[in-house]
Amino acid sequence: MKSVSFYLLILSLCLFSPISCGKDKTEDPSCTQKKWFKNSDGDDQGDKNNSIMACEQPDGYVDNDDDPDDSDPNITSDCDMVTYYPDEDGDGYGKDGEDVITQCSGVDAPTNYVADNTDCDDSNTDINPDEELTAYKDADGDGYGDPEDSSTFPSCEVPEDYSLDNTDCNDTDANNYPGAQLRIYEDSDGDGFGNNDVSYLIAGCSNLPFDFVANNLDCNDDDGDIHPGAEETPGDEIDSNCDGIDGTIWNGPDVTFSKAPFADWTDPANQDKLTDNVILTRQDFGIPYNYQWWQDTFGVDAQRNGEASKSDLNALYFGNLEDAVNQQLIQEQLQGGTQGIRWAVSHGIFMGIPGKPFTYYSFHNLITMLHEYKNEYNGENILGIINNFQIMIEEYGHPEDPPQQFPVSGGDITDLIGQTVMGYIPGEEIYFTLTFTGLSTEEGGAMSYTRSSPFTLD
Repeated sequence: MKSVSFYLLILSLCLFSPISCGKDKTEDPSCTQKKWFKNSDGDDQGDKNNSIMACEQPDGYVDNDDDPDDSDPNITSDCDMVTYYPDEDGDGYGKDGEDVITQCSGVDAPTNYVADNTDCDDSNTDINPDEELTAYKDADGDGYGDPEDSSTFPSCEVPEDYSLDNTDCNDTDANNYPGAQLRIYEDSDGDGFGNNDVSYLIAGCSNLPFDFVANNLDCNDDDGDIHPGAEETPGDEIDSNCDGIDGTIWNGPDVTFSKAPFADWTDPANQDKLTDNVILTRQDFGIPYNYQWWQDTFGVDAQRNGEASKSDLNALYFGNLEDAVNQQLIQEQLQGGTQGIRWAVSHGIFMGIPGKPFTYYSFHNLITMLHEYKNEYNGENILGIINNFQIMIEEYGHPEDPPQQFPVSGGDITDLIGQTVMGYIPGEEIYFTLTFTGLSTEEGGAMSYTRSSPFTLD
C-alpha cells in the first residue's frame, strides 16, 4: 500500500511543476467555442442535425442551421418556391386541390405533377385549356345531349346546358334518356295529354306505344278539346284548360318587363302586351296603366296638362273627375287605377283566389293594403273593402278602449316594390301573378317587374 507521503508528493508536483497532469498543453485559454453546422451541399446553409463545437470555423461548416435539405444546393430557406399540382391524365395541365406540393425552384417537379392548375377535367387528356371539343345542347338538364344541336367550345368553357354526350332521344323531357325508366300515360282522346290513372313503365328512348304520351296532365281524357293550354270559354262552367277553374291561370314561365326613364311609352318596345285588350306601360309621371284601354275607349292616350295633380290617370286613381283632362271621362269609369285589370295581395285573408273575381279589387286599394301590411298590425287590422278608393281598418288606442274603425286611403307606389301581387283580367277570365322589382318616384317613369305567362307544355 502506498503511503500518504506518496500522494502528497504527486500533488506537489502537479501544483508547482510544469507537468500538466492530464490537461491539453495546446489549448488556448482565450478560445470561446461555438456551434458550427455541416454544409454538405455548399449552399452556405447548414444542417441543424449535424453540428460540432469549435473555436474557429471548420472546413465544410457554417454558422447557421437554415438549410431545409443539406443534400441539395437548390433547396434553401430563401429559395423561390414553386407550387406543383397533380396531373393525373398527363396532359400537362394540373388540377387545384389538397394534394399540391410546394418546393424550391430548380428542383425537378414531382412525378405526375406540373406547375399549372388550369385543368378543368384531370381525368380526360382531351379536356384542357388548349383543346376544343364538340358539345351537344342539353336543354332538359338530364346530362344527355341532343345529337342534332351541337356547338364547338374551348374544352374548359363548355356551358352548363351542354353535354359531351349526344345520345338523348328527347331533349325536352329530363325523364327520357338512354338507360332511364320512363313512365307513360294513356292518351285515349289523342290531344297529346295523358291520363294519370292509366300508366306503365318502359325503357327510356323506346318508341311510345300508340295512344300513349309521356305526361299526365289531362283532366278529361275523353274529350280532345279539354287539356292544358286549351282555350277557355268564359262562363260556360267548363274547365277547358285543366287549371281547376272556369277561366285561365297563367302558370307558365316568368317573363320580365322593364321601361327605362323617359322611354317612349307609346312604343311597343316599352309596353307589356298581356292580351289584345291589356297593354301595361307607364308614362313619365304617375302610376302604371293600361294603354290599350285608352285607345279602345277614346282613340287617344291618357293626357296631363303639365301639373302633376291634373291628369287623366290621377282622375282614375283618385276618383276625382275634376282632375281629368279628357272631358269624355265619366264617373263610372273611375275605378281606382289600371282599367281592365283588378288586383289582389298574394297572402293574408284578402289574397286573390283564381276563379273568384270578387276577391280582386282596384289598383288604388292594392297599394293601400300593401301599405297597411307594413305597419305594426301586418295587415291584420284590415276589415274589408269599402269602394274602389277606400278600405276599412281598425286600430287600438288605449288598451282599455275598444278598437276604432275607420276608412283609409293611402300608400305610395314604392309599397309595391318587391311584392308579388295577383292580377285578374275581367271578361277574358285570366289570372296571373306579378312581382314589381322597380318603380321610381322620380320623373321619367321607370318601371320593372316579372310576371307569369300562359301555360306551355315545355
